[in-house]
Amino acid sequence: MKSDRGDVCAPATVRTTRSYPPCIAQVDVALSADLAALSDDAGRELARFDTEVGTLAGMLRAGGVTRSVTVPVSAGLLGDTERYFAALTAYRAGDAGPIIETVSDAAFSAVANGRSLANDIRRIGERWDDAVRARSDSSVHALKQLLLRRPVITSTLAATEIGVSFPAADSAIKKLVDAGVLSQSSAGRRNRHFQATDVPRALDDFGARARRRRVK
Repeated sequence: MKSDRGDVCAPATVRTTRSYPPCIAQVDVALSADLAALSDDAGRELARFDTEVGTLAGMLRAGGVTRSVTVPVSAGLLGDTERYFAALTAYRAGDAGPIIETVSDAAFSAVANGRSLANDIRRIGERWDDAVRARSDSSVHALKQLLLRRPVITSTLAATEIGVSFPAADSAIKKLVDAGVLSQSSAGRRNRHFQATDVPRALDDFGARARRRRVK
């Protein structure tokens, strides 16, 4: 394992799926070395945690384990913080096994949870397609795609993002409100905000799955 964290996994190590666990193990140890250098204060460790998990994601990308997405490892680790802190304590005592197992389990759990979220979002899009009938060139279709990644919008934002005039964006929003896809989430008639509640609900479900404690 190289000392440069960005090169912690040699390219030859990650050519096949079978080689991913060794790469993940190397990344786990590199991450743990930084965290273990802190005091054993849980609050301080959690404050550093988000930064380190972001670094972990970058190291997995550099090692070739991931390509176009970020694995939400924190969603897996924070589901069982007691196990996480116990693993750090073991690492300080010279045993790297628990932290490798903990972060690896979290990574695979996060992948499964992320796939569930992706499937939920896909099904939401399919339901919207069934609920909304419009010409193939209608701006409604572009707006639906925007809502899957940005579920709270205004007419101005929609017009900018999908590249249409303000009246066209306003008309598309009205069609989606009538179809039950969008609902107004702010009071008044100016600078109105609209929300596609199906998407935040799917994100809430993702968070709830991540918070479930690991069954031992």
